[in-house]
Amino acid sequence: MDKKVIILTKSDKNGGYCVAGIDTSNGKFIRLVSEDEESEYALFDSDITYEDGQCLKVMDTIYVKLKDKQDCWFQPENYIIDSEYYLKKIGTATLDQIKNYLTHQDYIFYNNSNSILTNELRKQLKKYSLLIVELDELNLWRDKFKEKRIMASFLYNNQRYSYIKITDSILTEKYYYEVCQSEPRPYTLNNVIVIFSLACVFNMNASHYKLIANIIEQPRRVGFRNIMF
Repeated sequence: MDKKVIILTKSDKNGGYCVAGIDTSNGKFIRLVSEDEESEYALFDSDITYEDGQCLKVMDTIYVKLKDKQDCWFQPENYIIDSEYYLKKIGTATLDQIKNYLTHQDYIFYNNSNSILTNELRKQLKKYSLLIVELDELNLWRDKFKEKRIMASFLYNNQRYSYIKITDSILTEKYYYEVCQSEPRPYTLNNVIVIFSLACVFNMNASHYKLIANIIEQPRRVGFRNIMF
């Protein structure tokens, strides 16, 4: 089967990439995965390179040939790519296009913690593992317990979220210096679109952690002041 997909994430995963976006045929999220069990089905450079040698980028609109839907109970958006075929880039999405696909859940993955226990996740009737939301403010902090990693906190739907991990190296490189310079205060981003992903189970505590897979900055909002004459 072929799918037309707007790519929203290309984040680090076990030496490869977690690649996800929007299936334009139905407006739903889709995560592109391989059949490599050892990497937890990550994609690699050979999977995301176009025929002309260019590599897939976030905001690319592509055609991708798929083998089948992956049987993954906690990530129902997963589809297995057919690695015998190149991806085909057909355009670049705009910010306005992406905002058409904003999601509106009560919580970021079922609760306002930074993770969810596997047992609790199994009880959920409608499972999902990808979200795209718009946040007025995203606060970034340096993770004191792991070298060169960033954590995020934010308010969503009147719920406060803290200690949300950012594991992607590109996002870390982009913001780490500013985060360190801002201490002890957080480094704050305003008016951003954030793509969240629910990770595979962390066996040490049988939990699925919530990750920020991408941050898309928007132009600053211009306020208006009353003018006195």
